[in-house]
Amino acid sequence: TYLINILNEMYDPESDLDNIDLTSFAKYYWLQEFSKTTDPTGRSVYFYWIKNENKMYMGPAWDYDRSAGTISMPLTGYDYLWPDGYTARYEDYYVPLFKNKKFTEAVKDVYFNGGVREAFQKASEELPYRIANISGSAKMNFIRWPGQPDDIDNKVAYAYGDTSYDSQTAWLSDWISMRSEWISSEMEGEGD
Repeated sequence: TYLINILNEMYDPESDLDNIDLTSFAKYYWLQEFSKTTDPTGRSVYFYWIKNENKMYMGPAWDYDRSAGTISMPLTGYDYLWPDGYTARYEDYYVPLFKNKKFTEAVKDVYFNGGVREAFQKASEELPYRIANISGSAKMNFIRWPGQPDDIDNKVAYAYGDTSYDSQTAWLSDWISMRSEWISSEMEGEGD
């Protein structure tokens, strides 16, 4: 019964969304959108219910191997490779949620006042440190499971000429910085 009510709320643009935690849903949306994961609503998406609150929360975040410009999905009609453009908001339950004023207000609020904007900006600043911090184990992992297969439309190879570990981390660093800047420019005018 709880799940039916929650799903009905999510798919009803006129719903008051009383059975969901708007902050966790909005932050989770931003994680999906920022990463441009190819499966923001279909796979590895988790919710949890807190009984004494009668609220559904989104999370934990999981499975981001197909994100941040690593793979194309030509059949979807969206460009997941380059760091501009929205994708998650056009998927499944996000479509009606973005027609719901309470949800869109929560999305703006967590971006401007909930630390999301700052987290996006900080991600690109912290990445070089994080790459250096795990470089030994990451390079060994890369030896065991090397880059993307040649038949995938891999923008790392296109932009940097190879799919080495160094090229992939350079692409990720550039991609995250450009993604943060694109979202920031899109959110200008939305107001604090």
